[in-house]
Amino acid sequence: MNSLGADEFVDYREQRFETSVAPVHAVIDTVGGTVQQRSLDVLKRDGVLVALPADVPAEVKADAERRGIRTRYFSVEPNADTLTKISRLVADGRVRPTVSSVYPLAEARVAHDEVRAGHVRGKLVLDATTVAS
Repeated sequence: MNSLGADEFVDYREQRFETSVAPVHAVIDTVGGTVQQRSLDVLKRDGVLVALPADVPAEVKADAERRGIRTRYFSVEPNADTLTKISRLVADGRVRPTVSSVYPLAEARVAHDEVRAGHVRGKLVLDATTVAS
């Protein structure tokens, strides 16, 4: 995250971010629920809470508005043209995704279990080009 420009990165499962960061301009929330609500406590007035991949619930929006905080959400729809462009960026080395593990498609359940365990740093790749024996 630091290489992407973040000043501070907090693993919400290991520490309470409210005690780890000073008031910030922006929070990108990929968790939702109580984590999203608690994010308002670390945002500066005129800050922004960006939620992925769904919109911010009405009650959180209302609380944010009372505090002078803006809310936004970001969602990505699959698009073949965009995926082709991203593939070129990766192939050209201009974008370097962090790959944690590569699994053959036949081991999708194992990969899913790893994601659910919450210990993945980077992306898991399912390789559909290998033939199961």
